[in-house]
Amino acid sequence: ALVIAILIYFFNYRQPTSNSSSQRSSVQVIDNSSNSGDYRTIISNGRYRTSAARGITVTTETNFNVQSFENSLINLSRSFFSPRRYIFQEGQYLSSSTLTDWLNRSSSDNPQGLNPPDNGRRDNGRNPYYLQSIEEDDFVNQSGSGNFDLEGMTIGMAMNRADHYSAQQGGPTLTQNIPRNQMVEQGQSMAGKVLQRLRANKRIPNNVPILIVMYENSPEDSLAGGSPYAYYLSRSGSNIGSWTDPQIRNIV
Repeated sequence: ALVIAILIYFFNYRQPTSNSSSQRSSVQVIDNSSNSGDYRTIISNGRYRTSAARGITVTTETNFNVQSFENSLINLSRSFFSPRRYIFQEGQYLSSSTLTDWLNRSSSDNPQGLNPPDNGRRDNGRNPYYLQSIEEDDFVNQSGSGNFDLEGMTIGMAMNRADHYSAQQGGPTLTQNIPRNQMVEQGQSMAGKVLQRLRANKRIPNNVPILIVMYENSPEDSLAGGSPYAYYLSRSGSNIGSWTDPQIRNIV
């Protein structure tokens, strides 16, 4: 596998500072032309357009994983959604309540849950939380009417290799390790459900390409974030074909 050493950094596209070109009185597109390869971004009513669902997780995560996850999604997205053609915005189609339901366990009260049901065990025989977080990135263009039309989407799914839990309230934190093949199998099943739900969303056009990126979290004591281990570009439909390994690893 190709090994790439990546310095962890914050994306400057989230902090636009260059001159803007006004499209309407309340909406501006910021052109980060000083940094080659950066996306143009949207300012709405004087503020950066953020996602209400960004940062929702079902288990804790380290800053290294947070930064590496976001970087991985943007870096892979550039290969499919060129910064020269598309405008970037944080996800606007998956609400915080939707992602909270998806990330929690499946149950009679939450049939949308992607993580497996609680089997009642408090040892290594328990059903762990495999899926830790989901992030949506949108790629849009401005229509003649001044609206921003969705033309591409990236969905990142961060998977756990270790699930931390307490056997009893107030008890010590225990760690349940997850075999990698089990993580991959669970992730593929979950990704199929996510794609089906996105295609059923009437706000998302049927022909919008959707890039699904599977990401493996690094251990809590790691100084490097995790890395993406598979991706699939769905141009239409709700079926997933062959996954591609991006061959990227983060090291210190």
